[in-house]
Amino acid sequence: MNKFKLFVLFFTIQFSMGYAQKRFEVFFDFGKDYPNDANETALMRWILKNPDANVYKVSGFCDSVDVSEMNIELSTKRIQSVLNFLKANKLKVNKNLIVEPNGKNFKQSKIQSENRKVVLEYLDVEAIKPSKNLTPTGTNLFGSKPIKDSIINRVSRDFIDKKVGDVVRLLKINFYLNSDEVLPDSYNQINELFEVLHDKPSMKVEIQGHICCNLNEDGMDLSRFRASFIVDYLVSLGIENSRLTFAGFGNSKPIFAIPEKNEQERIQNRRVEILIKQL
Repeated sequence: MNKFKLFVLFFTIQFSMGYAQKRFEVFFDFGKDYPNDANETALMRWILKNPDANVYKVSGFCDSVDVSEMNIELSTKRIQSVLNFLKANKLKVNKNLIVEPNGKNFKQSKIQSENRKVVLEYLDVEAIKPSKNLTPTGTNLFGSKPIKDSIINRVSRDFIDKKVGDVVRLLKINFYLNSDEVLPDSYNQINELFEVLHDKPSMKVEIQGHICCNLNEDGMDLSRFRASFIVDYLVSLGIENSRLTFAGFGNSKPIFAIPEKNEQERIQNRRVEILIKQL
């Protein structure tokens, strides 16, 4: 059986198992072969939302400036940049991956910025969307343990008498070392934060991430990804995305001096804080 027939068979099997074919686009600044901060963050958020994605094709594109040969070279570098990012974040790339760099041999948009991109085509199981409960129950979209209803919402107490510009520190939302994955016990407090936001529909907040341990690296990216993870989780529970922003402060605002004395101090420095932007 030749490679083409094997590839067709692969797709037939995947779709029969309930997989769906989807696309995601990453955009680049003029002449750059790596995404800017906004698109890198968007790519990371896509990875968090699609941990089971199986990328089977990656296509690179450039704007109409420069000759086709130079554009193909830049497209190839953009593809490799995105693939390196996917692999570094342990996203599955199909062993029969199709790589397609393009020079000028594609239908160009009149808006040049829309042509500077990498397109990921991937397979993912069609998720059955849970019903929107006022209080989250069941297994969350990030695959954690089942969510437990809060009998007493301690987080709501922390928001009493708070005003715009105040920061609420949530020390029970913590992360594994060098990871944007929350510790299992953290979901209880995130769920309580969800209830606060649900009960105060006009409230807007900024989720702020912090890291620990390393004086030589500020870890802005990691802390930003941590905050982004919380935003995605809250959105998955039904909070409007327009009410949430996020920021990362690296290790610039530790609770305990770095280097910390013990793991408990490190856990508390790997934290999330909530800035109230609107009540």
